[in-house]
Amino acid sequence: GCSLAASVNHLIRLKNALSKVGIKNLARGDNPKDKDRFFAKNLNVPVPEIYGDNYQIESIPIIPETIVKPYSGCAANGVFYVNCNLQICSVNSGKYYTSVYEGVNSEVIAKSKRVSFDRWVVEQAILNDAGRIAHNLKVFSFYGKVGLFLETAFPGGDGEGKIKKSAYDESGNDVELRFNGT
Repeated sequence: GCSLAASVNHLIRLKNALSKVGIKNLARGDNPKDKDRFFAKNLNVPVPEIYGDNYQIESIPIIPETIVKPYSGCAANGVFYVNCNLQICSVNSGKYYTSVYEGVNSEVIAKSKRVSFDRWVVEQAILNDAGRIAHNLKVFSFYGKVGLFLETAFPGGDGEGKIKKSAYDESGNDVELRFNGT
């Protein structure tokens, strides 16, 4: 066998190679958000309230304690948290912006990230008991077995102004992974 990190690395390289020969929908990471919500609801997983899911970027309402995100995208590209003071914080970088448009221009357009620019979603932010944005927990499973838990603490939560990622194995032990080249 090989390590989880080696397996994930292999999958990423395989997807890139297959994409170059025209196979582009293998294990997509940019599922439309309504399909993700439908899947979660069918499993009786609570989902945040949606305030709107068809906004143009220039008409996105800035509502306290919300998440603003593109309808389609992945890896927190173009995702912003609007806190109780109406400050707009990138979930991806932890940087604050004066508008969603400014953040999208700086973090998405300037870096050629793929998101749906023509449709935006505003949803309720899920807060922890301290009233801060809750951690995101993703479970990666392979052949029905849990391989990795990835926990993300966001700015405005207890991530201390920057995103903090941690990884754990199926028993909860720390797993050392490199995130964004760090």
